[in-house]
Amino acid sequence: LSILEKYSSKLWVLTHFVSHEEINDYVIKAIRNIQKCGVYLLNQNPVLKGVNDTAVQLKELFTSLIKLKIKPYYLFQIDQVDGTSHFYVDLKDVLAMMKELQGSISGIALPKVIVDLPEGKGKVPVENNYLVGENDEAYQFVSTVGKTSSYYKY
Repeated sequence: LSILEKYSSKLWVLTHFVSHEEINDYVIKAIRNIQKCGVYLLNQNPVLKGVNDTAVQLKELFTSLIKLKIKPYYLFQIDQVDGTSHFYVDLKDVLAMMKELQGSISGIALPKVIVDLPEGKGKVPVENNYLVGENDEAYQFVSTVGKTSSYYKY
């Protein structure tokens, strides 16, 4: 902790919680001790089939993290390596869950959905595309509940 405190002005630590069930009193105490040093905490986690592959499970995780002042930063697809296929959740399902969560929890609790491309090609964000059209007068959006609306240009 003394080393963390010494370098805290330069440190952001990424935790790797995949479920709210991992957060217990022991973990909370450790988080609080790290935060007392002035270190900022973010969380990155994969979506794992059978572990956190529902909107309810993700909401529980993200809101638990926010209560602990840990920002959910990245929600990523698993790396496609041997032995992990049984954890795979289709990207369209992940985006549907995030769309469901948008508007049901604070925006600060929503991480970016990321795919880490193979062969070291880097991490790329994957977004739900709410912008569905444009004309000379307005942009057209679709809401998280499927309603279309115009945002007029000045």
